[in-house]
Amino acid sequence: VQKNEQRWHVPTECLKPVDTVGAGDSFNAGFLTAYLKGKSPRDCAAFGNRTAGFSTQSPGGTESFRDGALLEGFLTSSRMPPL
Repeated sequence: VQKNEQRWHVPTECLKPVDTVGAGDSFNAGFLTAYLKGKSPRDCAAFGNRTAGFSTQSPGGTESFRDGALLEGFLTSSRMPPL
């Protein structure tokens, strides 16, 4: 992610995707959520990466977000800090 002359490489977790449909939209939603909370560009990208990765864990563009148990397990096992 880049802001003016500053640039950050924002790593993501290595996940085995079930379905990648909707990952880009989920990244955008996560990035914008963090942005609206006043987070730094790096934190926004990290949260976007996290939401994009989570979206790939079930078939369909947003089905992962409807599964509370899957979300809880993902957040518990995630190595990235929460928003």
